[in-house]
Amino acid sequence: YTGAAGWFYRAGVESILGLHVQGDQLVFNPCIPRAWQSYQLSYQHDTSRYEITVENPNAVMRGIALIELDGVCQLEGDSIILKNDGQIHQVRVVLG
Repeated sequence: YTGAAGWFYRAGVESILGLHVQGDQLVFNPCIPRAWQSYQLSYQHDTSRYEITVENPNAVMRGIALIELDGVCQLEGDSIILKNDGQIHQVRVVLG
């Protein structure tokens, strides 16, 4: 997306869905309506694709309880390290 449409798209993805790239990290900071139970999105990083599911079991607006990358729980932080390995990676973010 370019121009105004690109700006609005990026603003929505970054501020509402909470997806932001910082260097080699994908940072999560969603701020969503309490009624949203979950949402999914895909992110392409070079040759790798990240299939992201955000779950909101406690009907909160923000805050991350856990992040899993390819089934492995990330114990700390709000981000994952991006890889350029040509694979499809599964990311699960649980709010709480």
